[in-house]
Amino acid sequence: MTTVSNASTLAVENANFRHLVADIAWYGLAFTATNRFLSVFALRLGASEADLGWMTSLPALLLAFSTTFALSWRMRRRNTIDALGLPGFVVRLTFLLPALTPLMPSPWQVPWLIMSASIPALGQGIAAVLFFTGIQESVSQARTTDLFSKRSFFFNITLALSAIAFGALLQHVPFPTNYQLMFVASFAFALLSLWHCTRLEPIFGTSQPHFQRHAVLAAWRAREFRSLIATMVVAFGGFYSVYALVNYRLVQQLGADESYMALYALIELAAGASISHYAPRIVARMGHRAAMAVAMILTAVPLVMLALTSSLWVAAIAAIISGAAWTYVAMVGIVGLYVEAIPVTEATAYGVAYHQVYGLAIFAAPFIGTFMVTSGISTENALIVGAVLRVLAGVAVGVSWWRRSHRPAALQHPI
Repeated sequence: MTTVSNASTLAVENANFRHLVADIAWYGLAFTATNRFLSVFALRLGASEADLGWMTSLPALLLAFSTTFALSWRMRRRNTIDALGLPGFVVRLTFLLPALTPLMPSPWQVPWLIMSASIPALGQGIAAVLFFTGIQESVSQARTTDLFSKRSFFFNITLALSAIAFGALLQHVPFPTNYQLMFVASFAFALLSLWHCTRLEPIFGTSQPHFQRHAVLAAWRAREFRSLIATMVVAFGGFYSVYALVNYRLVQQLGADESYMALYALIELAAGASISHYAPRIVARMGHRAAMAVAMILTAVPLVMLALTSSLWVAAIAAIISGAAWTYVAMVGIVGLYVEAIPVTEATAYGVAYHQVYGLAIFAAPFIGTFMVTSGISTENALIVGAVLRVLAGVAVGVSWWRRSHRPAALQHPI
């Protein structure tokens, strides 16, 4: 395997590092449109809580399905970055397709929004596997904590900037033209993100890897990988169980408009950027798992606050906790564990196994919230239940950390 042993290779790695930071910065400018405002657009068109759940679940299911083809797609391309181009473009259609919604007949507009979020997921499964492999092939493991910290920081900064800009656009331009302009602009930003991804030069790993026939199944034999999967499932399952209900509570029940949702996003993202800045120190002091356990428990607090308050100002305070805690879990903690658990030489096969379970977990989780609200449980009580699930997820991660930290030394790195 290649090592960084000379100035020219180090220069390539430094360039890769810069491209990966620039990629997430441009993607952050785009991501606000779908992550923060797509559900608000759907609610303005008459979407229900169940519709919002499907907007999260169906793309995740298709992601899990398309991941199956990542290995065969990679083997047909010169290297990982070359293989990333087309599926990376398909993923970014999720920013363009919603702009076509006003052209649809009224009864088809909400179903089209669900499909516009779902169709690009057919490329996302392949792209997600290849992108994480590309990171491992482009930057040494010793620099990954710094890389993911900077990616998280700039991601939250550009998300915040676009939240301000898009919030102003949505407030001052007539509906639905305002949303169409936002989605078209976000698509352009997403393409700039893709350009930086395609500029990466792999320097760790082989250009033509050989995958064993049962390479994906072989990943499950690794203890570290199984532990990573368990941590990811409980964390993402707990978080997304009532994720779709948060915007419903804010917009439909507390009366938030687009300008407030932009403010809410800005607060969350500023908190996320702050925690990202301190992430390397937190990791050095506590380790990934212990810090993740604390952060996951903290994600329950905003749900309780939203359930008990009728004030949008209290909800804004909840956004501070939510933004900091979940940013650490999703952008630093789980990604750090991923890099630690997956060997570079087998990253694609391991990535397929990981993202299959990831997609299925996020597909299944929103049905918890949907089941509660369709069974007559109020949104407030459903949020409380979701908070309990997040606390339990945090406790599970904490137990995992405790067991690993007290494991006999001979078992720390099993062969």
